[in-house]
Amino acid sequence: MKKVFAIFAIAGILVACGNKADKKADAAADSTNKMVDSATSLINKATDSATQMMNNATDTATKMLDTMKTK
Repeated sequence: MKKVFAIFAIAGILVACGNKADKKADAAADSTNKMVDSATSLINKATDSATQMMNNATDTATKMLDTMKTK
């Protein structure tokens, strides 16, 4: 009986320490989170650039209209 218990104890330790499936799932989740963060960052940068371009175009158009009004 002691031998059976020892075998089950060793088997339990090996199973608990050798579970690599969780590590693969965690790595996949981390990779997915990094990709989402990168995509979000790129979208935010593109939005900021587009907003800045529209503001510059508006400023330029306003200056041109003001110049035409004074002539």
